[in-house]
Amino acid sequence: MADEKPGIVRMVSRIEGGPYYTISQVADQLGRDITTIRRWIKRNPSLHPTHKMTLGDGTKGQFVWLYTYEDISRMQDYVSTLRVGRPSKESDG
Repeated sequence: MADEKPGIVRMVSRIEGGPYYTISQVADQLGRDITTIRRWIKRNPSLHPTHKMTLGDGTKGQFVWLYTYEDISRMQDYVSTLRVGRPSKESDG
């Protein structure tokens, strides 16, 4: 994972007993692209992060999803079930 967390995430980690990680940090740890992580979450809602932090005063609907060790562990378990490459085609023969 990246050495430096964004300031807001670092602050929340200290206040609420984190640590918490951003999607880019999770992607770095898993060696995958952010779009891949988002695709996994869309396909498998159980991979959705468990913490949501509202930014600002909350009136503009701005927020950031934060991942915990448990969230990352679920994703690692999911990754271990994936096969590399395209699914094989079944022959009609």
